[in-house]
Parts: sequence; structure tokens; C-alpha cells
Amino acid sequence: MREIVLDTETTGLEPSEGDRLVEIGCVELENHVPTGKTFHVYLNPERDVPAEAVAVHGLTAEFLKDKPASAGLEGYLFPDTYRIQKDAKVEDVVKKMLENFDK
Repeated sequence: MREIVLDTETTGLEPSEGDRLVEIGCVELENHVPTGKTFHVYLNPERDVPAEAVAVHGLTAEFLKDKPASAGLEGYLFPDTYRIQKDAKVEDVVKKMLENFDK
């Protein structure tokens, strides 16, 4: 059985209030054993990272300031391989990212 374990870190729990992704990590498993295929990226949320979020994941705005912008997530993940519409939802971007494991 093939599985993709996905983990994210964010600035908070309310995207409607401007919270953004700051980290994405994926590991592929085959029969519950890591295959060695992974994906990891830090993202600049282009906003302040609340102290409550930093207490959970330790990622500060200072650390993230030179990372790719989370607002341009699809362009960073798929610069040459995929074309994603500008109004793509995060779920669509993650689905495309996971498809990359099939290569």
C-alpha cells in the first residue's frame, strides 16, 4: 500500500483572517516503510507570525523572510512541470504536489 504523509505548519487556524502556510513536508511510504521520496519547503507568509504559532513550531517571521512567498506557492512547487490557475485553492495545489510523487 502506498501512502503520502503530509504535514503543515501555519501562522494560525483561520485562513479567512489571513493565516498562511509556513511549512510543508511530505514523506512517501510503501507498506508503511519510507521509500526515500520526500518533499519539504519553508514559506514566507508575508505577515507577522503570532507568538502562539512560534511556540508550536518555532518558525519566526525573521527566519521565514527570505523563503518563497506562500501566496505564490504554486509557482514555487511547479515552476516548469505544472501550470496552475492563479485562483487555485490550496487543496488543488497540494493535490498537484502529491501527484509529483508518481514520477
